[in-house]
Amino acid sequence: MPVCVLPVQDSFDWLECYTISSMNTLIRYCLGLSAIILAFKPALAEESPRLKIVTDIPFVSSLVRDIAGEEHQVFGLITTANSPHEFALRPRALSAIQNADLLVTIGPQLLPSINTAINDASNARLLNLFDAPNIEIIFLTDGEGHHAHREEGKKEQEEEHAKDLTEDSTDQHANVDPHIWTDPINVQIMAAAIRDELVALNPSSKNVFTENTQRVIEQLQQFHEAQTLRAATSTITFITLHDNVRYFAERYGLVSKGTLLASSHAPTSARHLKKLQQLLRSDKVSCVITDPNTNPRWTQTLTEGVDIPLLEVDILGTSTDDAHYLSLLTKLSDAFSECIR
Repeated sequence: MPVCVLPVQDSFDWLECYTISSMNTLIRYCLGLSAIILAFKPALAEESPRLKIVTDIPFVSSLVRDIAGEEHQVFGLITTANSPHEFALRPRALSAIQNADLLVTIGPQLLPSINTAINDASNARLLNLFDAPNIEIIFLTDGEGHHAHREEGKKEQEEEHAKDLTEDSTDQHANVDPHIWTDPINVQIMAAAIRDELVALNPSSKNVFTENTQRVIEQLQQFHEAQTLRAATSTITFITLHDNVRYFAERYGLVSKGTLLASSHAPTSARHLKKLQQLLRSDKVSCVITDPNTNPRWTQTLTEGVDIPLLEVDILGTSTDDAHYLSLLTKLSDAFSECIR
């Protein structure tokens, strides 16, 4: 009997009619045709989902993009169009947070203004890079001394810091330096933590995430080794307006002679300002490190009447079109190279 086999799942435009002598033959034919179609069309269940990832600062956005790859969407809350110190979440950003699969932030210490929205995003996984295992943390003491100490492992750090607070009753404003990403070794740890979260969300892309992360870590390690050699052949002393490069400085033995502001907005005392100005005039400081997110009047106040190099570094990536993490670290390194006396 003449039987016309119609298109199956729109895989073909047409099929000729065949004369099939028996129903059993027809069944065998259809089963064989289905097997051919399935062999050429992967099951939808195996297709990799497109992840929606929200990040805080441009440095982190670029790191996540390099690890996740172009197939996944990365939405950065802070861009070159807004300052992190004056940042307010707009409806588009709130919507991105609520619809995200993964939220990646430095941690609640850096941008307190987004913490409520981040915590309310119950459908997304949250990765605070500050809490990644083995991240090195610097504890700070506010005030003119700006004492810091560095430990391996968060538990040991917290125990040591609690001991310091007990022994020094004047240390009432202790906190942590949130600028962990200025240490390339920390960034390698951050990359591994991002990889693990992405794999948990999308196991089918594990190999891609792993390969991308390995490439990122190798680039960071090469940068670290080159910077170590560079730092070993020079002595650099500096003053900062805002204490945001301490991790980089401590990693490579650069000597901070002081910081003008405890934060980008906090005023400094006249006594502390005078002390720093005396240091600048004593020729014991190679340069002053500034940043685009700190009020320039502080630079003018600090360096008035002093001829000293002013070197601007943008560790967040908010003032440049090239906010790639490796470019930002390289620019930081180059700035310190100009600081050599």
